Amino acid sequence: TNVRDDTIFSINLSQQGELETHTGTARWYAPFDLTITDIDARVTNSADQEIQMDVRRNGIVMKNLTITAGLFTGGTNSPGFGMAEGDYLTLDTTQVGSAIKGSNLVVQFKYKKSTI
Repeated sequence: TNVRDDTIFSINLSQQGELETHTGTARWYAPFDLTITDIDARVTNSADQEIQMDVRRNGIVMKNLTITAGLFTGGTNSPGFGMAEGDYLTLDTTQVGSAIKGSNLVVQFKYKKSTI
């Protein structure tokens, strides 16, 4: 694939509606060797407890994400991690709130081409 090394791309993984704990089955496959540079999580309705997520590469947890109770965003930009062409990402939601659950989760992954 002919892609400039400094081009930033993004993809989203999401869970619509009221959040439930969930082991992610939707997979996103890396189109080339790349580095995940930023991960941003957003909900439209905040929860009464932290919303917690696990980002998995090929089934292995690479990052734990948290949206603090009462807030609408969370994420991480350090440190990033690499993916080889054909590796895949999934997203697990491990905590979603108690009496008030978060809703409409969108997690955006920003990445750039790299050599691993």
